[in-house]
Amino acid sequence: MKAAQKLLTIATAMCFLLAASGCGPELDSTDPRERQKAIRNGRFDQSTLEYVAKRDRDPGVREAAATKLTDQRLLANIAYGDDDGNVRYAALRRLVDEPLLAEYAIKYACRITEFLMKNDTLPRVKTIPY
Repeated sequence: MKAAQKLLTIATAMCFLLAASGCGPELDSTDPRERQKAIRNGRFDQSTLEYVAKRDRDPGVREAAATKLTDQRLLANIAYGDDDGNVRYAALRRLVDEPLLAEYAIKYACRITEFLMKNDTLPRVKTIPY
């Protein structure tokens, strides 16, 4: 199956699932405020919320979905990898699994250090002879 056909099949399946759950039209809206409102006020299963949190083009909608997710690994991935800071923060606030929080902190510290090293903005440490 070609990539385009797979994508169409997935999109069709998602539309069917949304329609079957009785919550499709709100999430199909072209207005991000309507989709955001639907997420905040609706009862969506975790797989629908995951789909929206990962794939919606509007960061406000992804943020609304992230605030309702419970999957800790998924929240950690969103907290580390989403393009929007508000979405990352919403996911991070839901993260309660301590090992995942520690993993996130280490990854984030490494990311900052890497950025500072790349831009040569790390503070210089002065060595003191004995």
